[in-house]
Amino acid sequence: MNGREFAESTADTANEQPRSVTAAPHALLALQATAGNRAVTRMLAVQREPLDAPVLDSRAMAVTVGPELEKERASVLAAYETADEPQREALRDKLLQIDKDLTLLNEPGASDQALNALIARRKAAVSVGPTTDTSGAGWQVGSSGLTSSSQSVTSQVNDGGYVQTSTTTSSTTIDSTGWANKKSETNTLANGSDSASQTTTTDRKVDIANGLNYTSGSSQKTEASGESRTTGSSSTVGTSGYSTTTEDTKTVGSTVDSTKSTSAITRGDGKLGWSDSETRKTGTQDGKGALTKGSETTSSSNAGVIAGPDGVGAYGGGSKSFTQTRAKGMSTGQTVGLDGKVVANVTQVPGSEPARYQVTLTVSLSGKAGLSGNAAGESELQGGKASGGLSGSVSASGTGTFVHVFNEDEAQKYMASVTAGGAGSGPKELQVIKQLAAGNLADAKALLTNAQASLMSADGVAGLKEGESGEITIDLKGEVGGNLGGDMAGFGVKGTASGSKGVKLKRSVARKGGKIVIDVAMDYTDSLGAGATVSMDLASGGYSGSKSETQTEGATFTLDPDNRAYQEQFDAIAGVRSVESLRHVAQTHKDLVSSSTTGSGHGTTSTATAGAAGVGVEIGTTNSYDEKVTVGEYGKTSTFTGTEGGSLALTGPGGVKVSHSETNTVSASVGIDGTATGDLSTTTSGTDLGGSAAALGKALTDNKLGLLTGSAKVMQETTEVCGMALSDGDFATIAAVAEEVNRWKKVEQDGDVYSDWIRLRFKIVKAKGDRTVIAKALAEYGADHEGATKAIGRIVRSVGSAQGGTLYDWPGALSAEKAQYAALITGDPLAPVREHRSKGTYAEGIQVANALLPKIDAVVTAMRANQDKFSDGTALGEMLAAAATRRGEIVREAASLRQLNGGGAAEVDVEAAKAELAGIQPALLEFERRQGKAFVTVQDELDDMYVNHRTIMEALNDLRDNVYPAWEKTLEQARKAAASAGLDPWAIQPTPGKGFFNQLHKEAFGGPPPYEWPPKPKP
Repeated sequence: MNGREFAESTADTANEQPRSVTAAPHALLALQATAGNRAVTRMLAVQREPLDAPVLDSRAMAVTVGPELEKERASVLAAYETADEPQREALRDKLLQIDKDLTLLNEPGASDQALNALIARRKAAVSVGPTTDTSGAGWQVGSSGLTSSSQSVTSQVNDGGYVQTSTTTSSTTIDSTGWANKKSETNTLANGSDSASQTTTTDRKVDIANGLNYTSGSSQKTEASGESRTTGSSSTVGTSGYSTTTEDTKTVGSTVDSTKSTSAITRGDGKLGWSDSETRKTGTQDGKGALTKGSETTSSSNAGVIAGPDGVGAYGGGSKSFTQTRAKGMSTGQTVGLDGKVVANVTQVPGSEPARYQVTLTVSLSGKAGLSGNAAGESELQGGKASGGLSGSVSASGTGTFVHVFNEDEAQKYMASVTAGGAGSGPKELQVIKQLAAGNLADAKALLTNAQASLMSADGVAGLKEGESGEITIDLKGEVGGNLGGDMAGFGVKGTASGSKGVKLKRSVARKGGKIVIDVAMDYTDSLGAGATVSMDLASGGYSGSKSETQTEGATFTLDPDNRAYQEQFDAIAGVRSVESLRHVAQTHKDLVSSSTTGSGHGTTSTATAGAAGVGVEIGTTNSYDEKVTVGEYGKTSTFTGTEGGSLALTGPGGVKVSHSETNTVSASVGIDGTATGDLSTTTSGTDLGGSAAALGKALTDNKLGLLTGSAKVMQETTEVCGMALSDGDFATIAAVAEEVNRWKKVEQDGDVYSDWIRLRFKIVKAKGDRTVIAKALAEYGADHEGATKAIGRIVRSVGSAQGGTLYDWPGALSAEKAQYAALITGDPLAPVREHRSKGTYAEGIQVANALLPKIDAVVTAMRANQDKFSDGTALGEMLAAAATRRGEIVREAASLRQLNGGGAAEVDVEAAKAELAGIQPALLEFERRQGKAFVTVQDELDDMYVNHRTIMEALNDLRDNVYPAWEKTLEQARKAAASAGLDPWAIQPTPGKGFFNQLHKEAFGGPPPYEWPPKPKP
């Protein structure tokens, strides 16, 4: 009985379908010819004689090949017994396919598509009518947002025994990045082991993660007997610019030849430009598309213009990378790149008449080259994998800063050349812009070198006008790294190591007071790093650390361009290339050295990680110490800085991350007169839980869809810097307390740092008031101890006192106001007013003084509007009081100038006192607000069934030790101002509510009242 008779004898003729004869689709035949697969084309074009058998359903027809499969299986098993190992491998694969086919025959839910494929694979000469399987999932909510998908598969077997399948899929996703849709249609024709297919895919996406952008693309892939071709293109347009990408990939077996290119017009961050990139890959690859042998090359370039807050200019860049994959998992790579940027900015020279303008042009070029090598291998017996790699790179960057002083016409012409993309003649830095704008990086580099050379020539520098300057920085760095790892049976381990060495040479020249001032500085940096990670199934952990050291040496030379030895002196300084040559020149020309600087520093970082099932924790630490000493004509200045910090982050599924970090810094400077200033600061940043909860509530009310898709930002971040500025008097306090061992011991009781705290006292006592020794000791302690800033702060300002140090607190949201406060309050804004007084230009001085008042009021208004963002209410109150003091000083100066300008006999002190008093009121109200919050906290606890006495104690102690002392100090300031203004000083309100404080304290703890109330009558 032949195959047709067997099929007919076992078929269920009651369910016969009309006979259908379907020829091989012409589109697929043409597709094969286009792909070059002539053999498959001829196979599909064979004309078979029409079959007389009826068309059967897939299940009935597939069952007919069962006996043949059983017989073939027995034959393969028999052959396996006598075969050698290479033959056995092929037989195992064949036996595996037979077992899969037999299982499919007995599977109740097998699809018609799978059964038809089985029929075609066994080359049964039958036909099966078309059937369609559909599946789909409605809208579902998951970690990636909203998703929906569907699939439709139509399958049939034609008269020639070919299985013909058409598959259509569609999926849509809405997540935090926007909306995306993907559709694909695949047509397949198969017979036995021969097959051909064509797939067309279209993608569309609306991206809201980076502005608003729309992407659309399509691709087509053809496959036939181990050969495939994929072509496609896509484009994106939106607020980020426009880009287009094309791809052409051809594979024959495991051999691949692909090219992917992208062109884009980009905008953002004050830049508008274009970029191109192309990646070419050739060789052999594995089933995942990774090269096993061959090469991959990527080239890219970009250029454009800059127009932002830092100025206007141009940029350009290019890079090329090469990767060679060799046999047995070995690969090597090389990279090379060059980037450039030029930015110009214009500012008016203060006090110039007629107006003159300072134009600053900064040109930067950087390049990098690297080598890498990697190896990987597998153990067939143990099933494990091992890998390792080495890498190295060198980088160089050069920056030139050119400062010109022009009148208005000259400045406009210069900036016109910058915005026009440079000039073909004139200043060499403008020629650099022209080359950058054209993408000619090599020519730009040559021109920058030439421009730098002009700044390093005696004649070029002598030609600088008064106030003009130039600066050249050359930065060289080399890096090496390696990694080694492996995994087996779900257990993996990997180690990494790296090292780098860098040197920076900085030269600046300027004309000041008719002299040529040259600064030369050299910085050396060395760093080492290592790390390891361990993983097992869903759990992992790791640790990494680094250590760095820096050395700095510099000198400032002052030359007279009219001196006959000027050329020789200048050439000697310009020839400095190392620390040794710098020292030699400084020693040889001691008479030219106006100052010299030496510095050193070291630092360490560490990070520990652990995670399981998508949830992780990261713990980090950082410590650093730096010192710098400058010796000049009038003496020595020193600066010391110690920093310690830590961070903690919790991560979860979907990119959720809750973090907190804290960095404590102790810095101190000692001037040429031997007096010291310092700063104790704590910078905190991380997830704002309160702000995140508020954002979540707002999203639940106003943006439910955004909350569902992830586009609504719930997790909010916050940053704040709190601290205390130290005066020389505060250093005297530190030295005095160190002399009293019991007072010193009481400040720090933490057993982990107690012994180091005592050793710090010994250093300070031994210094005998020497500010340099004390400053260095404090910074060194701050570099290694977590609570250093708080402990030193408690010495400067003892508990319950408002004397000592100057408190400050700046939330990240008020960064602009922080800069304004520094200029208006802690700085000296009255310097130009005093200059007008000395010149006799009183009217102009009055204008300058009056213009300062609204600026101060604007800063104070912003601070009060964001009062809830200040964690240290005492600091906020003291800052507002300081602003009031400055307000009074400005009004006093303006009133005094009005008198000198013939404006009448104004009561200068009265005006100043009233202005100060008006400014003090916000500070008093802030102290009252903080008191009210503390009282509410205490009352809430007292009303609770389970009273938390610790919370009550902390709230009342903060009032007693911090708020009330600062409040009373500010009240004293206000009463003095009131008395000067002719007002009743005892009418100043608000005042501390110590009577209610006593009542709350008694209710919570009993005992005698902390404060005398009512207070004794004032004299």
